[in-house]
Amino acid sequence: MNIETESTPTPTEPDELYKAMLVLTKRLSESLTTKRELFAGMAMQGMLAADKDIRLGMKEIAEWSVSQADALIAALNKEGK
Repeated sequence: MNIETESTPTPTEPDELYKAMLVLTKRLSESLTTKRELFAGMAMQGMLAADKDIRLGMKEIAEWSVSQADALIAALNKEGK
């Protein structure tokens, strides 16, 4: 590594995984039609990104994600009344 010609990333520069997550989140939010779908996708993305040792099947992960979306929507609707 040539220190004079190569820049060292600083903590303020996003890494490749972060950049990919931003692209996927943008594509997801543009392609979905409901807030429920968006919230469920975000819940699933957060779970999969945070836990490297998930012991659930995809069906269980999908069901959990939808339940999280429903809970958020219910809380937001309750707050707005």
